[in-house]
Amino acid sequence: MAKNHRQKRNAWLCEHTDREHCAHGVCERCYKKAKGTDKAGYHRRKKEMGPEEFSRRRKKTHLWTRYRLTPEGWTILVEKCGNRCICGRLFGTDRKSNVPHVDHDHKCCSGETSCGKCIRGLLCFRCNSVLGFLEKEPHLLPQYMIDYLAREH
Repeated sequence: MAKNHRQKRNAWLCEHTDREHCAHGVCERCYKKAKGTDKAGYHRRKKEMGPEEFSRRRKKTHLWTRYRLTPEGWTILVEKCGNRCICGRLFGTDRKSNVPHVDHDHKCCSGETSCGKCIRGLLCFRCNSVLGFLEKEPHLLPQYMIDYLAREH
């Protein structure tokens, strides 16, 4: 008979002995808090900081943890590309417009994260997706993407 994964376990990392515990040794609530997925805590922090500061901090944290990129480095990348994608589309700043996506060389860092040294530039969502899917098949890429890959970054 299969065990229920929500059965009570020894709580070696959490003082809530009356709650069901997950495999990490903490109750589900403490686990969510540690992982940052506690919705009440998320909204409380957003309210305490204010939406602008909260958004700025979230973006800063995302850029650093995923690409090892500082806000100053982001600004340099935007200026370097002239606030345009390689296809010519102008980048916007709000969520509804064309938001820039960081492009990095997957030969160096093969996942979604980057070491920061292999960042090639900023692309629109469409170009970043096409390049991600077809980078190993360069004969299928449009010429402007081939030129982009050939450039020194």
